Amino acid sequence: MRHIVAELVKDGWGRYVPRMSCLREDGSTDVLCEHTLVDFIAEAYMPDDEELDRLLDLAERDGYTPSTTDAVHYGINEKSLWCRPPEALPGHVSISNEYSGAVPGPQQFTFDQFRTVLRHWREFQKLLAREGPDKLAGRRFEVTIP
Repeated sequence: MRHIVAELVKDGWGRYVPRMSCLREDGSTDVLCEHTLVDFIAEAYMPDDEELDRLLDLAERDGYTPSTTDAVHYGINEKSLWCRPPEALPGHVSISNEYSGAVPGPQQFTFDQFRTVLRHWREFQKLLAREGPDKLAGRRFEVTIP
């Protein structure tokens, strides 16, 4: 089991910034999950990304057929997502991070894992907008994924 943690951290200028991380049961950072799934969602979903939502909905229903099998299905910054074979296993998304030397290649996550982390991040963003950073500072919001 892994724990996805959303929280506010102070940056170098003393401002609070939202951050999401992935921790193993023993409390250590799961670098592969954090540098792919977590970073991809945190960067792609500020604010909501309807294009990616549509792509995932189609892929989950087996209704997405890419125009070419060797192209990335969706990319943001140095992160790439595939949602169909051959790069992604059936029922999975495959995410790579070309910038991170800690990630040896694309990592596989189920659609359920992706949606759980996405929902958690969106709920945290809504709570932050409603409550403000002063009320959330120092609090950790966790969800567990297998």
